[in-house]
Amino acid sequence: MTVKDFPDSIKAILYDRIVSPLSGTFIFSWLVWNWKLVYFFFVFDGTYTIVGKIDYISTHYNNWGNLFWLPFASTIFLIGFYPIVSTGAYWVHLKYKMLQNDIKNKIENNKLLTIEQSLKIKREYKDLYDSFLELEKSKDDELKWLKEDNKQKADKLIEVTNENEGLKNRIDVELREKALKEKKVVSSIDGFISENERLEENKIIKILNDIDKKEYNLFFERLMTDIANEDYCDTSNYTDKYNYFLNLEIIKVTERNSTYDSLRKFQFTPFGKRIKDSFVIKKLNL
Repeated sequence: MTVKDFPDSIKAILYDRIVSPLSGTFIFSWLVWNWKLVYFFFVFDGTYTIVGKIDYISTHYNNWGNLFWLPFASTIFLIGFYPIVSTGAYWVHLKYKMLQNDIKNKIENNKLLTIEQSLKIKREYKDLYDSFLELEKSKDDELKWLKEDNKQKADKLIEVTNENEGLKNRIDVELREKALKEKKVVSSIDGFISENERLEENKIIKILNDIDKKEYNLFFERLMTDIANEDYCDTSNYTDKYNYFLNLEIIKVTERNSTYDSLRKFQFTPFGKRIKDSFVIKKLNL
């Protein structure tokens, strides 16, 4: 701490002492007991000089009772006993207030209704009871209607069920006949599908061999990665390769960049997915 900070430190110490409950109460008590001394010292009087006032105070106010013990006793009372007395008084005040509220509530609860209030309650009760009866009658009518409606629907359901049984029998016969005809058609279609699948497999093998022959393997792997990540592809580079896969309907354009037309997003066609899967399987088997 520097010499410059010393006055601030003294002020802080004095402030802490004054604002504390003990010090503040003691100073207040001391001023009450010694107000004449303070008045005599600070009031301007040409009769006494400062030295004269100090000599006078030393002679006439040199009393430990007023200077210390009485202010100390007052401090102990104000800090120790006054809060107890104050709390007790507040407790008694609250008790009386609670008693007043209890008496008020008891009187109000025992208060008889006037004739006008009784008639009003009876009218409200009658209106409520009439509303209940009307609601009950409405519910009974609604329940009766629902029972009749359910009976009509049940009769209709039985009638429809009987009709459905006859219709079902006719349909079963027609379906058996139709199934025999479709079985023959399916047999011919299966043969056609098998032939198409064989041709498509040959086409896939030819394309994979062509990819190897043209050395498009690395390009196709990068294309699969770009499609999986949904990245834009710069078609200004490797234009012939992109066109190769587009012409074979292995990939198709899904999005064009609004600023650079050469940037495009692709995805595999159903046929392209078979090419991709076959390419991966072939690569794993190598």
